[in-house]
Amino acid sequence: MSKIMVIIPDVLSSIINKGEVTERYYNPGNYFSEVHIVLTNNDCPNINEVQKMAGNAKLFIYNLPDAKIMFFLSLGWRPLLLKWWLNKAIELAKQIQPDIIRCHAAQLNSFAAAKIKKELGIPYVVSLHINPDEDVRGRADSFIKKIVSY
Repeated sequence: MSKIMVIIPDVLSSIINKGEVTERYYNPGNYFSEVHIVLTNNDCPNINEVQKMAGNAKLFIYNLPDAKIMFFLSLGWRPLLLKWWLNKAIELAKQIQPDIIRCHAAQLNSFAAAKIKKELGIPYVVSLHINPDEDVRGRADSFIKKIVSY
């Protein structure tokens, strides 16, 4: 039995409502028998629609919200001040015991995957949809975005 844990910031309900559901997106080739999707928000998507994205795998959906207040409480995503949130992600991974973790974007979800790998040795991959050589700090158009990008 192979398991994948997918940690994403996406609001799946929005993707479903826009009609952008891609079959087996989280389980290409139906390789995994279990797909565990961890949403870093409070979205509650239609599980039947999300199932299409998991193919034939047994689907599980969890919420591990990174509320906007976390940015301020952690003084701009400082790792030491995020430990309580990261511990929840690590504990969830201990329960699931995935073979691999997949993340989309280099946000808190990828930070959680890196910490899970450090603690539990579970490998992870990050899907980036940007040129990684580009310095995005110059695009920050507000004070908050400037703090987050540095």
